Amino acid sequence: MLPGRSWAGPRAADPQRDRYRVEVRRGVAQLPPGLWERLAPADDPMWSRSVFAALEGSRVGPAGYAYLTVHRDGEPVALLPLSLFPDLALDRIVGPDERRRLAPLRRLAPRLLRVPTLFCGHLLGQGHLLAPEPLDPVAGRLLVAAVLDLARRERLGTVLFKDFAGPDLAPLRAPLTEAGFFLAPALPDTELALPGASFEDYLATLPAKPRRNARAKIRRFDAHPGLRIEVLAEFDHLLPRCPPSTGR
Repeated sequence: MLPGRSWAGPRAADPQRDRYRVEVRRGVAQLPPGLWERLAPADDPMWSRSVFAALEGSRVGPAGYAYLTVHRDGEPVALLPLSLFPDLALDRIVGPDERRRLAPLRRLAPRLLRVPTLFCGHLLGQGHLLAPEPLDPVAGRLLVAAVLDLARRERLGTVLFKDFAGPDLAPLRAPLTEAGFFLAPALPDTELALPGASFEDYLATLPAKPRRNARAKIRRFDAHPGLRIEVLAEFDHLLPRCPPSTGR
């Protein structure tokens, strides 16, 4: 599918449907200026345009990226990021123990563990449909049809809407169910509650060996005064320091 390709679905007599058009862009730089900033959550740095630009420029992860833009009466009202994995290796996304157990199977049938997959949403965070307001059923149905159309054209047999929360999934649930999708509950968010009033108090509660290991790592960190840990709300100024991609 070429950059900027539009998809409006089969012709129908429904005038409401004719108000919509779905367009495919093959890079965040190809989106109209200001569109991302208007639709993305301003309070979530993981959804900043610079993060997706950095992902596209990296040498790891998907073979390609795409962005579906829903237009209503000519105006963009929603945006869905997509990640294309034409040769996703399942044994590379599991833990070390599972990888070890799968090693004999990989040697015997290396193609068996390769799954062409289209991920919808954010690879590094919560799944999300960028839209200022929930999509109506007509727009949701067209968006799902456009996702499946792209998957067919790219020969990606598995389509996954990754970690979508209820409000974002609501306008897509009916057409996804009709298309044969099913819901797989994700792992719950985890929170580690550390006992004690300080980190030092927490270390004192650990058994001897973990406590020694933790203190040794802290000493190695302290031995390099130029190192520091920061919590940042904005990190655009750090991106120029990241080495650019030289190819996959």
